[in-house]
Formats: sequence, C-alpha cells, structure tokens
Amino acid sequence: MNNDDFSLLEKMIYSGTGITIGMTPNGKPFMGYSLTGREPDEQARKLKYNDNYFAIKPTDSALFNTHNAKLLLYMAMQFIDDDGNKKIIASNGGHLLSIARVIYNMESIEPQQILTTARDYTDEFYDGKIYSKYLPDAPHFTPRISGCIGEKEGSLYIVRKRPDNNYAEDQLFHIKLEPGQADTITTYNGINEEILLPFKETESLSAKIASTTAKDICESLYFAIRPKDGIKYRVAAAVILLKEKEKLEFAIINKSDRRIKFF
Repeated sequence: MNNDDFSLLEKMIYSGTGITIGMTPNGKPFMGYSLTGREPDEQARKLKYNDNYFAIKPTDSALFNTHNAKLLLYMAMQFIDDDGNKKIIASNGGHLLSIARVIYNMESIEPQQILTTARDYTDEFYDGKIYSKYLPDAPHFTPRISGCIGEKEGSLYIVRKRPDNNYAEDQLFHIKLEPGQADTITTYNGINEEILLPFKETESLSAKIASTTAKDICESLYFAIRPKDGIKYRVAAAVILLKEKEKLEFAIINKSDRRIKFF
C-alpha cells in the first residue's frame, strides 16, 4: 500500500538517481534512495545492504565494461556514528568517501557544511576534488548529487555542468526536518530525452510522509519510480531510518529480487 505522497517524483519519466531526506510523522529522520536506468548496464544493477551501508552492485557482471563499472558501481548510502555524531549520507558516486572523510576528520559540523566542505576536501587517503566535477559521461554529463542528515536537519547538494561551458556549478538545499515532510533531488530533470538534462529546480521536490517505518517508506519510493507509459526504467529503492538511541531500520527493494527486504 502506498501511504506517502511522492507525486512530484512520480511525475518524472526518467529521474536517474534520487536522494530523499525527511522525517516520519512521529519524528524519526530518514534517508531514501531511488535508482533508475535506461541502458542495459544501468538496469543490471541492484542495491545491496552490508553493515550499515548500501552499495550498488551488478546483477550481471558481463554487461559492464571497465569504464562503466567505475561510474555505475559504488557505495550509495551509509550510516555513520562518530562518537555520537550520527549522520546518514548518500551520493551517486565515489564522492561518498569524501563526505565520510569530512565527518571523521573534522569536528562536528552541520550537514550543509559537510557537503560543501567535501567538494574540495583532500587528505592523505583520498582526493575529494573528484566531487568538484560532474560525471564524465558525455553527452549527458550526469551531475554528482549527495545528501546528509543529522537528527534535526539535513541538506541536499548537486554539482552539475553549466549549460554554456565545461565549468561546474553547484546548488545546496538546506532543509529543516519536519514531521511528515520529505524532500528529494534527482540527477535528471525527469524528461526522457536523448540527451538528458540535469535537475535544476529552485526548490527540492517536496513530499508528504504518513509512514512510520523504513519498510513502508521504501515501498512508497519504489512505487514512485514505477514504469510509466510502458517504459520500464525502475531498478531499486532503499531507506535508512534513524530511531531512538542506536537503533536503525533498513529496507530495500530490488527489481531483480521482486520483494522487499528489511532489517
């Protein structure tokens, strides 16, 4: 049963990757992830849960060449508890590592600072400057998107190609988490064109949340990216919900599995 109103996301024919941050009606923050794909290698993917994070893995390794694998397979969403500094982060590429490094290596800062700092962050282990550029997948030049939430607020961030040159531009959405509210950004603008255009809205996509569990929110997200006009781009959806103290809820639906898993 679809309890939540993700109607703005539902209107998109092809959203690419979506990151959602929000809060249940009973005050529990959560992050959601939606995954779609047009090409065979994009469809041959799934989200896999492992020890407080979700990673994108292949369902058929034979469909991936070396170049595509680097862009399409990565850690997607992760819960971090750094000495009580609880955060959930997400991205559509390897820049999730930069975001995690900022959380671990800097004093406690807010979600919007974490995401903007990670754009140009470097340390001895990882060069975060990969995040300062959109993906090199011409002609689409897919934006890099990311999200971060704490217990009361969150942010969504996009780095995309400027339409008039090869420089990157960014946009930050700072969101105060409110019960029963959620916000989403996607990589693309939702129009199924030959050359995909980036998400470029003045505001994030708002949603109304009635569900109180990761399982139910995940089902709503998966429903929102369902096939439209007979076009089947849906791949997977996942949710991490932060409950009281150390408790977490995880849920995942993969098209390849055809059933929901929750932990």
